Amino acid sequence: MTHSKELRQKAEALAREKEDRKPEDPAALSPEEMRQALHELEVHQIELEMQNDELIRTRAEVEALLSQYTDLYDFAPVGYFTLAHDGAIHQVNLAGASLLGVERGTHFDPDIVDAFIAIKQEILPIVEQYKDSV
Repeated sequence: MTHSKELRQKAEALAREKEDRKPEDPAALSPEEMRQALHELEVHQIELEMQNDELIRTRAEVEALLSQYTDLYDFAPVGYFTLAHDGAIHQVNLAGASLLGVERGTHFDPDIVDAFIAIKQEILPIVEQYKDSV
């Protein structure tokens, strides 16, 4: 189930709970109760608008940080490799791809894969040592 569907279900459950607390006939509300209900709705709308503004600001900050760290990773002068627990390469930066003689996004030359397999026993202890440091 997607996050938005879960959120919708939770909101509907809360709405049902609030429905149980509402008077049977909304027309039976006094003018003062109507003004109070309207005020509560206006305040809630403003709160939602403020939350939305904060989410937009936070998203912009996260996107800027992602871009910054992506640039740091991609354009680092040394090769960085993100390895799986079994030693398979999941990601490589530009310098790392250059070291391997490949372009990023392409499959690796079988000879290079064979070279990594040949030293796999040397790489695995390094992978184990640093696998949880991310």
